This record gives sequence, C-alpha cells and structure tokens, in this order.
Amino acid sequence: MCGRYANHVEKMRGWADVLEGWPCGVELSYNVSPTQTVPVFTSAGGVAARWGLIPSWSKEINTTYSTFNARIEGIDAKPAYRNAWKQSQRCLIPATGYYEWKGEKGSKQPYFVHSPKGDPLVFAGLYEPARNEIPASCTIITKAAIGHMADLHIRVPVMLSLKNAVDWYTLPPSSALELAKSENLADVDYYPVSIAVGNSRNDDVRLIQRIPDGTL
Repeated sequence: MCGRYANHVEKMRGWADVLEGWPCGVELSYNVSPTQTVPVFTSAGGVAARWGLIPSWSKEINTTYSTFNARIEGIDAKPAYRNAWKQSQRCLIPATGYYEWKGEKGSKQPYFVHSPKGDPLVFAGLYEPARNEIPASCTIITKAAIGHMADLHIRVPVMLSLKNAVDWYTLPPSSALELAKSENLADVDYYPVSIAVGNSRNDDVRLIQRIPDGTL
C-alpha cells in the first residue's frame, strides 16, 4: 500500500509543465498524508485534489472507509471507483518517493522508496472532479508487489515509467488496465529513514535522509 509519500522535488515541476502545468495552490511536502491536497494530472491538465477519493455518489467528504489506495484487482466493479473508471477519470500522481513500514507492531521501521537516479515516480490513479461543495479527489492504485519490493510489502503503488505515463489516461480502459498490470519499475530501491515520518506534522528534508540500518 502507499499511505505516505513525498513530492518535494522541484524537478517534478519541469516534468509537470509538459502535462499542461502545475495546479495552483498546491504546496510541496516531504510527508504527504491522506486527506491533504495533492497535485494530480489528467488529460485536461493539472488539478489540485484531495488524497482519498470521494465516490461520485457520496454527499459527504469523509467516508467510513479508506479510499487513498485502490486495489487494481476488480477496480472497474468496486462501488467507490467504478464511476471514475467508467468515465476514464484516470490520473497521474507525481512523487519524489513513498514511505513503507516493515517489522513487528510497535517497532516498525519506515523505509523510503525512490528512484536511485533521482527521477520522479509517477503513480497511476483515479480521480473524481469537484462537484457542488465536494472537492476534487483522487486515489493511488496498488497491485501485488514482486521481486525485491515484495520483501518490503505485499502491495506497491502502480508506478509508470515517464515514457508510458501519458498512455495511462489516453489509452482505452482495457488497454490502460493491461498497462498498469504489466508495468513493473525495476529501477526503484529503498532505505531506512527516521520514525519521525510517522507524525504527519513533521515535514522537512530529514524525513527522506537515510539512517543506519537498525536505527529507529
């Protein structure tokens, strides 16, 4: 899964300019958490969206269940996401990297997943546009982890290569689904970081700095 991520890299702005520009009113962060406003990119350009998809039929911003991640398996049929999928409301969510925790309850070690080259990661997502008093919202799609990433967690965000990213929202639904299922970025790695990332109020560059293995 992906419950925290970082998007604090100016390099992303240059990449985003190719996608019709960075949305206004969105701050970069080293510790993005669900319900915060994040930049997403759609076929119509950049959008500021709440992280945690608000279903098309919901009259409330807050739901009784989490929607910041959506499993790719059956995504076209699940009540919370099927409208966004049917309407091809697919989006790209850029990140510096994301955080994942591993270990026993009470002593879990956070890790930062990133590109060793420093390139942005691009998550595949779905979004719902703003309506009435409901803000635009989004979810990050996940799938089963493979290879070395499975040693960290059983799920990973669907991460698209920069080359294939735009195809995510321009392809027909069936082709987009196959792209998401088949795309497996080998060029990502992870290292341990401070447990300070567990507090959403902490937000500075130290959160993504490597710490010695075994240090909490």
